[in-house]
Amino acid sequence: MSRDGSTGAVSAGQRLRRLSGRPEFLLIYLVFYFGVWVFAPVQQADIIAISLALIVFIPALFDAQRRPLSQQIYHIALFEMLAVLLMGFVGGQGVFHVYACAQAGFQRPRKRALLIMAVLSLVYLAASFTQQLHTYMLFETAVMLFMGLIVGVSCMGSADMINEQEALERSWELDRELAAIAERERIARDLHDLLGHTLTMVSLKADIATRLMQQDPDRAAREVEEIRDAARASLKDVRAAIADMYETTVDGELDRAGRALDAAGIQYEIAGGSAPLNPAANRAAGLAIREAVTNIIRHSGAETVRIELKQEAGELSVAVIDNGRGGILSEGAGLTGLRQRLKDAGGRLEIAADNGVRLTFTLPAMPTL
Repeated sequence: MSRDGSTGAVSAGQRLRRLSGRPEFLLIYLVFYFGVWVFAPVQQADIIAISLALIVFIPALFDAQRRPLSQQIYHIALFEMLAVLLMGFVGGQGVFHVYACAQAGFQRPRKRALLIMAVLSLVYLAASFTQQLHTYMLFETAVMLFMGLIVGVSCMGSADMINEQEALERSWELDRELAAIAERERIARDLHDLLGHTLTMVSLKADIATRLMQQDPDRAAREVEEIRDAARASLKDVRAAIADMYETTVDGELDRAGRALDAAGIQYEIAGGSAPLNPAANRAAGLAIREAVTNIIRHSGAETVRIELKQEAGELSVAVIDNGRGGILSEGAGLTGLRQRLKDAGGRLEIAADNGVRLTFTLPAMPTL
């Protein structure tokens, strides 16, 4: 369940981050080049220069997004070269220096990114001194050097977050693969235990019944009946085992939640104890815990999580509380489905989002005898 409450959907924050990294969105910063034209007279040569520069720059910017980091050094050099070549013309050529620093911020390792940004700054500063610098141009040079540094360092931080997220996703994928392998091995053991003895017995009794078919028909019939009974019992055991594979309970999901939060490096506390629930309510509560914890790990940025279980007035109340980003949650498909599932089981869902998010779901407990 994503932070907007939709299972598997892309949240508004994710869509915004993806949009902000797209080349067509990044072109908006070119407005800083043309902003200077409001204050200075523009000649035909200035228009021709920037037109030629854009013919080169725009395809290069799109191409850089498709290239591995090792090949983007050529794009960085090209952006800085445009900043230098346009210094003799009217315009905010420093924006191309900022583009170069932003691209450099994604280089790895971090020392490489810092070194490239330092070289870019020195090149831009040295090129600036080759021009006739008026007071305004000195100010613009200083601002663009500062902006290039700030944007480059910001991109370094973004790259770190992206790398950490990718590493976490790889860890999740590995955990899922290991869990699937463990589950297959468990199923194989269960099937061996359930069917191995029964099938062996059926095979032996079938041989006996075949031999006795002519000599002792009554004994053969009893053997066939035992084969039938054994097959029915085995079928019942298999059905029970399959039903257990799909069983979701509060206790089971609390155990899984602890392992998942540990793997994600999130501190957690589970307070209180469960109450007896009917199968439908137990499954609904378990799925609610699973979705809430998955949502926290993937999207909340939380450092701590507390799961509180309270039994009062014939009800079990489960609260999942995180100290993440919080904010207003839009009721997407995930929360709507969760609310309906709890409603079908006789429960309800409450959401509070301020300093973090608090999901509270309440279900009727079975009466104790």
